[in-house]
Order: sequence, then C-alpha cells, then structure tokens
Amino acid sequence: FFDRWTIQVRVAYKKPVRAFSNGEGRLFSCDLIDETGEIRATGFGDECDRFEPMLIVGNIYYITQAQIKYANKQFNTLNNDFEMTFNNETIIETCIDNISSIPVQHLHFISIDQIQNMENNSFIDVIGIVMNINDIVHGKSKQNKDYTKRDILILDQTGQIIVTLWYQMAENFPMSSIRTIIMLKGVCVNDFNGGRTLSVLGSTQLTIDPDLPLAHDLRRWYLEEGMNIEMTDLTAQSTNQETIPWKTLAQVTEYGTNVSSTGNGELCRVKGVCVHVRHDPVYKACTRIDCKKKLQENNDGTYYCSKCDLHYEDYKLLYMASILLSDSTGYQWVNFFEKESEILFGFPAEQFPIGKTKDDEDKAYQKLISICGEEKLFLIRVKSTRYNNHDRLQFTCVGVESVDAHLMCRLYLEDIGRMCRLSSN
Repeated sequence: FFDRWTIQVRVAYKKPVRAFSNGEGRLFSCDLIDETGEIRATGFGDECDRFEPMLIVGNIYYITQAQIKYANKQFNTLNNDFEMTFNNETIIETCIDNISSIPVQHLHFISIDQIQNMENNSFIDVIGIVMNINDIVHGKSKQNKDYTKRDILILDQTGQIIVTLWYQMAENFPMSSIRTIIMLKGVCVNDFNGGRTLSVLGSTQLTIDPDLPLAHDLRRWYLEEGMNIEMTDLTAQSTNQETIPWKTLAQVTEYGTNVSSTGNGELCRVKGVCVHVRHDPVYKACTRIDCKKKLQENNDGTYYCSKCDLHYEDYKLLYMASILLSDSTGYQWVNFFEKESEILFGFPAEQFPIGKTKDDEDKAYQKLISICGEEKLFLIRVKSTRYNNHDRLQFTCVGVESVDAHLMCRLYLEDIGRMCRLSSN
C-alpha cells in the first residue's frame, strides 16, 4: 500500500457510538463513498472521540492516513475487499465544495422475485412499498433475554415479502408509513418455511420515501396498476409435501446431479436412520436475536461477532450438526440446523454439554448416540453450490417427522401396484 495517501469521500452512513459489552471501550463506524466505490471505516477509543462528532452524513471530507486491512466478507456487506481503521496518524478535513460527482450512496437493488435465488444469510439492497404494518411484539429469547420486533410487508412490481424490524427500529417505525416507499440497504435474507423473509440488522440502512428514480417509478407503477394486481408472496412459499418425491439415499445423490446451481434446489423425502453424528453439533453464537454468527473467542475470555461488529461477555448455543443418514441403499451426510436438530435430539442446544471435563465429554457422547438407530422421515433439500471453482452437492434437512405406519403402508402398496403394472407390460 502507499505510505501516504489522501482520499476525498462522502459519508454515506454512520453508526452511533457504542461501547463494548464489557464496558472497557467505545467505537463507531461509517461508510465512505466516492465515484469509484465504497469502504467502511472504524474509530476506536480516542479516534472515536476525535472523529465521530465531526463526520456528518452527506458531507464530503479529505481523509489522510488510516490502517488498511482486508475486510471480513462474512459480515462486511460493502462492495470492497478492504476496510480502514482510523489511528493517531489519521487527518480528516472538511471539504467545503459539494462535489456532485460523488454519489450519495452506492446501491445495488434486487427485485423481490429474485430474493428466492439469493443465499440464506446474504445481504441485499431492496426497495418496496409498505403494504402492511403488524403490531409490535415483545418476547424473550431462549436465553431469557428481552427482544422487540415488528413485521412489515413490502411490495414491488415482481412480488411481496415480509421484513422483520428489531428493537429500536421496530419501536420507532411510523405506523403512518402504509403505502409509502422504503429503501433497505444491507438487509439480511432468511429462510422461512421454504420461503424467504428479510431481517433488518444493526448495520441495515432504512430510508422512508427515498428520492431515487427507482422509487418514483415504483410509485407511478403502483398508482397506475399495482394496487389492482395480486402478487406472489415469497414468505408464503411453503411446499405441499404430497407433491415431494420419495427417494432412497442412493437415489438422492443421483437426484442432485440434475439440480441447478441457482435457486433453492430440490426437495425430496427420505426414510432412514441416523448412524453417526460428527462431534460438536453446537457452536457459540452471537447473542442478538436476529444473528446466528459464530463468535470468535478473544484472549481475555470475551467474544467477538464479526457480523454485528460487537464484543460480548456471553454467548448462545445453536445447533449446526452434520449427521450421517443410512437406509438399505446407502449413506449420505446431511446438514441439520437449529429447528431440525432440536426435533431430532429432543432438547434445545442450550442443554448440550460443551465442557472440557471427562464427565462433560461422556454426557455429550451419550447425547450423540441417543438419536442413532431410530427410523425417521426426513425432508431434504438438495442444492448445487460452487466452491473453489467446483460444483458440489449440499444436502440439508428442512423437516423431521416420526414414521407414520399408515402412510408408509400406502406408499408401499402404491410401489407394489406400480411394479405389477410394469411387469404386466
């Protein structure tokens, strides 16, 4: 990198100052843009006190010297492989000229019908008309921590989808916003019962009635024809299981070879047993209700969430199990996440022993083998993914049920009838 450099940038977004969960530090971050792109900058401690008050969203500044490092793309949603940290050599000066060539924001909008093709937990920019605002909901997480949320329904020319707001954003969202346009930058895509929802995180930018050409086009479309059109609801795209094919595990792999690398993959039903569970089916996750990111453990015993950019003294346990399924035709490793793992194990992840003692290890082993050998019905999503320039199949369980003897008898009779018809021909 250059030893000495200066950039001319506009502040597009700024997070408020926040303290570490242990109370021994403070920081703020902001998103900076120019004609060529965007970058995130963070100030800690003294640099937080120096620069946070002077950096105003929308204004342009000259910034000289800061530490440049690779961005963690698992949580930094900006379109830049790097990020900067202000230090004691950083100089920031106000630019008195409003340079019109520097945009206010860099936006990459996705239409609602394309959200179903996005990866779970990916971040997107979306714009839509608010069609419904649910009442605020207060609750407690499994860790007995209070949370506040509100669901809203947004619409564009291609479909509609639920957006979940959390905490202060849920409380402050104006109920008068029905039929207004909102823009969400960096909103998180979530799976929900085979469909999609969006979740607003702490880093998400929400703007009501943005002054953008796309917003004006959306408003014009809605007034002229949109209010009379019945839209596809991505949230409600649950699947009728009667139409999902039954497969043996040997057929599952063959079934997956015809799956496209785009979209949500294909579903199939399998009857099998768990024969092995890889160790450590739980992990330490961020304590925020809307975040499931695996935490990094610091040397002082605290934890860091790279997605939320926050430090914590505590964690929540979540399931992420890799389980070997077997039937009479073969074996297949399948991923199990929170809901399906809890059904399979019969208890929440918080009850899974993760200590280092011999007694804890024995208890964990007993928990792992307790699910082996019992026959279950599994709903499996087969998806083709791209990794290191190679296509590979990913098998994920999205449903677990006990074996229904009446259902299985009916299926066996149908198979017998099918084979009889084939033999007679």
